[in-house]
Amino acid sequence: MFCRYFNQEMLIHLRQIPLLTAILALTGLITCTPARADSLNGTPAGLYDPSADLTIDWAAESFTVTTQFLLSGAEFFTNEYTPLWDGTLDYGVFAGNGNVPGNILETNAGGRNPVYTTTVVAVDTGFEPSSIVQYDFLLKTPLTLAPGTYWIGLHLHTGYGYPDVEAWDSTTTPHAQISASAPGGDFSNWQPEGLQLALGVTGTPVSNTPEPASLALGGFGLAYLSMRCRRLARPRSQS
Repeated sequence: MFCRYFNQEMLIHLRQIPLLTAILALTGLITCTPARADSLNGTPAGLYDPSADLTIDWAAESFTVTTQFLLSGAEFFTNEYTPLWDGTLDYGVFAGNGNVPGNILETNAGGRNPVYTTTVVAVDTGFEPSSIVQYDFLLKTPLTLAPGTYWIGLHLHTGYGYPDVEAWDSTTTPHAQISASAPGGDFSNWQPEGLQLALGVTGTPVSNTPEPASLALGGFGLAYLSMRCRRLARPRSQS
């Protein structure tokens, strides 16, 4: 019944009610939270620039979120010898622990590969052909993060006996984040590294749930709006 009267004439009248709009905006009942993708750590560096091994070690890069955030995926770049890689992609999302990763928050390690896409960014056809490849993957389960510093860790290959098959490329854009490595996948032995690795994360800011007082104020505003609608819906007297 309420929606029936949301016609053009009513919208014209609503423009004359700035107080109501302000009430609803303050209570969080009117929000605008578009999805966003944050490329936190810049573009990839060139071939043979410093990179972190992803086959004999786990490598990790830190990132920071400044508001509550629903993390759904990540992007990274590799230097790789494609014919040697067996296609295994293990990831982990870790809490911060100073200058190394802390507790695991989400991982697919030892399980099924995440959904991912690859894009070849550059190719070197010299003596040892290699490529820079961009990977975009989705987490198995989106993860809600509070403001703070976190880590994305990666390992590409089955086992740890294949050095120099895949390496996480560094970035040409300086940033404040830091990287780390876990030799042989030993998460109790993370070691800080001096590299700045190319990383992006994808997700959506999470809206705060309105408090009871805000809901009550919003309810008052909606009640006023309903009363206004009924008044506008009354038949006009013929002159």
